[in-house]
This record gives sequence, structure tokens and C-alpha cells, in this order.
Amino acid sequence: MRKRARHMLIASSVPIVEVATACGFVSASHFSKCYRELYAQTPQQERLERKYPAAS
Repeated sequence: MRKRARHMLIASSVPIVEVATACGFVSASHFSKCYRELYAQTPQQERLERKYPAAS
């Protein structure tokens, strides 16, 4: 489930709340909390980072 959620965040523009429900979470806030615990960043931060990667 977590791989699916991360893939949906990175590879699509589906709203985060829809990613959360598609992956079995009851709310976007619960999804965000779990995601942050796994990946050390929120889903929104993940998307922003992928959209505007840090300069090397």
C-alpha cells in the first residue's frame, strides 16, 4: 500500500485526499501522518520536491 501511495503522489496530480482514500486511509491527515513517519516528509513536501528538485 505504501509503494502505491508514493507512486501515485510522484507520478500523478491526483489530489492528496484522493490518494489517501484510494490507499485505504480514512482521512488525508492520517495518511499524511503515516507518510511522514515512513518517509520523513509530508506528501505535499514530496510533491514539491519532485516538482522543483533541489539544485546540486
